[in-house]
Amino acid sequence: SERAIAQAQQAQRAKNEPPGWERIAVGIAHLSQGRYDNAIECFEEINARFPAQHPMSVTSRQWLVLTTLLKGDFQASMIMLEGLEDTSGGSTAMLWGLLVLAREGRTQEASDMLAIIAASSSLPRPMMVDSNAAPDNRTLYERAIAALSHRELDQAQELFTSLVERSPNSSDAPTWLALISGARGDWSGTMAGLREACDIGSNKSRGVAHQLYGVACAMERMPDNVVRSIVVGQRLLGRGTSP
Repeated sequence: SERAIAQAQQAQRAKNEPPGWERIAVGIAHLSQGRYDNAIECFEEINARFPAQHPMSVTSRQWLVLTTLLKGDFQASMIMLEGLEDTSGGSTAMLWGLLVLAREGRTQEASDMLAIIAASSSLPRPMMVDSNAAPDNRTLYERAIAALSHRELDQAQELFTSLVERSPNSSDAPTWLALISGARGDWSGTMAGLREACDIGSNKSRGVAHQLYGVACAMERMPDNVVRSIVVGQRLLGRGTSP
């Protein structure tokens, strides 16, 4: 509504938020109302004001990707994500890119991306097993990750499924299972798996699941779900405006 836009325009920046948050809030309000061109204008204004590595620029570009996905331009979104891989949003960009590939049915590329995420030692994985998990559960988790890194999706799926059955809240296995569904070309399974992962595990694993579900909802043209999921994910991950 116009009222929501007006309220966003009058928003005051919190003490812990960097300058520029107000304009991003307006962009998010436009996005939630389906005014994607107006949202893009707000996010691009932030991009022009801050260097590429600045947190505000990374945040605005992530919201720009979400807006572009809502418009149905997957190709442009992938180009934007490639640019984000060189910033502090790198790990996020790879996970989002995997979902875009899965939604487009590019299963081989999605499988390759999943293997890269699982295998990379330099990429800080945003989804890690609970440090308090039992030793046998940690071993099971690492075996599943190793299987993914070698593109052994059947074995990884079996191991993650076993871990969920044994200890559903000890890891982010439900999120990995959803991503495996995407790499297999089962988009409905990906959506259902991410919804389930939003309710299982630690705050961190549920936060990541909410963020990924928000990306999936963007590709399904559901702006309200996008904002809701991204915001919930932010809170669970202890972040401000950054997806």
